[in-house]
Amino acid sequence: FMLAFPFIELMSMLGVFAYTQTQGTPPAGMAHPTLEMLTNEPSNPWIWAIVGGAVIGAPFVEELIYRVFIQGAMLKWLKSPWLSIVFTSIIFAAMHRAGPVETRVPYHALLPIFAVGMTCGIAYERTRRVGVPIMMHICFNALNVLLALLVSAEASQTGV
Repeated sequence: FMLAFPFIELMSMLGVFAYTQTQGTPPAGMAHPTLEMLTNEPSNPWIWAIVGGAVIGAPFVEELIYRVFIQGAMLKWLKSPWLSIVFTSIIFAAMHRAGPVETRVPYHALLPIFAVGMTCGIAYERTRRVGVPIMMHICFNALNVLLALLVSAEASQTGV
């Protein structure tokens, strides 16, 4: 995770930069609806249950689906580890944009999500152990929750 984080953060900054350049203003709010719910109602235990599912449950399910099944199938089909990782990462990012409007991540967040897919895909390819990308994904989601809480706490202290 520590090796992947700089690349993921760079992609996040690039996504925000691209959004700001094309829209003329920086993106508003949190980059994920779950984080937005948490910062809006941090004392709601149901939201914490959702956050727990996002931090721990989603990485297990998503990494099994995307690394073991999709990336594994792509590798057999394409015969190229790099192509299988790239295509699986594109699908991974695109699925975070699919579904009802209230559950979609904004466009600028797709680059870091793609980067998470790439780094988890590389880790899975190198180790052949799904536990490695699961732990990386858990760390990424947990860090996002922590940062959202810190930003929210700082904003409430400054009255913003």
